[in-house]
Amino acid sequence: MRGLYFAKPLEYRLEIPGDVFVQGRTVDGTLSVTNRDSAPRDNLILQIGLAYGNFKELKESGSAALNVLARNILAQGFSLQPDEAREEDWQLPLAPDAPIQCKDGGPFLLYGGELETASARGQIDLPIQLCLPLEAFVTTLENHFAFEERGRRFVDGIVEVRFKPPVSYPTLEELLLALRMDDRQVTLELRARRRGFKRGAEGGVTIRKTSVDKTVPVKELLLPSGQPNRPVYRTLIDKLLPKIAVRVEKKG
Repeated sequence: MRGLYFAKPLEYRLEIPGDVFVQGRTVDGTLSVTNRDSAPRDNLILQIGLAYGNFKELKESGSAALNVLARNILAQGFSLQPDEAREEDWQLPLAPDAPIQCKDGGPFLLYGGELETASARGQIDLPIQLCLPLEAFVTTLENHFAFEERGRRFVDGIVEVRFKPPVSYPTLEELLLALRMDDRQVTLELRARRRGFKRGAEGGVTIRKTSVDKTVPVKELLLPSGQPNRPVYRTLIDKLLPKIAVRVEKKG
């Protein structure tokens, strides 16, 4: 991935190897600044940072709608002569609960001088994906329990994944899986929207919401190789689902 931004008279060039990034890992690359002025420029600063933006807000307000989450100062207080350049290597660790790219918003990498000033910085989409221990919950619900993913969103460090239930859960309207991970544990919550019947003379159908949550140490979810321990995922979901939804076996 590459980025180019010109904040007169400074030209910023960003280079990032690869184009897919994952929560909990490190993004690295190089950032250079060139003085395109005819006079020296003093007291310069070079930074990169992570930001999150809601796409609707960005469309309405532009890059000023970005929320800066983290920053890394690469160099500061330096000078550049006309046409002189300075290049710095950088690394930006992504937290296990770093924002992921969803339909309604996504993370951005900011680069340049003053990151708080929209006109002084460049920005580039950073397509961060769900980390493997969390993605395994999604694939387990799909492959072993026949739920169909319908969308994801990121809210305050929590990833929410919506599912359409299979026909074996006839009263279940929708299942939502909420996930958050830190260095030690994963917190998951299953939230269900179910059809039920109203009590009393009026009768009729009503929608009820129920939920169940569980905290699991990360080390219990992974094999020594670092791959997901699939039987553990299946057992966890198999224990949690019956607490919020009733499965009806197909009669043969």
